[in-house]
Amino acid sequence: MVTNIHGGLLEMGQLIYILLAAVVAMAVLVLTGNLKKQVDENLNIIDEMEHKYKNKTLK
Repeated sequence: MVTNIHGGLLEMGQLIYILLAAVVAMAVLVLTGNLKKQVDENLNIIDEMEHKYKNKTLK
């Protein structure tokens, strides 16, 4: 049985909103994690390109 902070039973609408908020929070966490991974990959590619460019210009 699910109760609210006042000890009363939650209404179905409240429960739906709580579950919806939890799903949205999880989606945001997953998306920001994927975004950070993509940014890290892009930074690595940029570093590699800069390194290759510096090697070519030094020769």
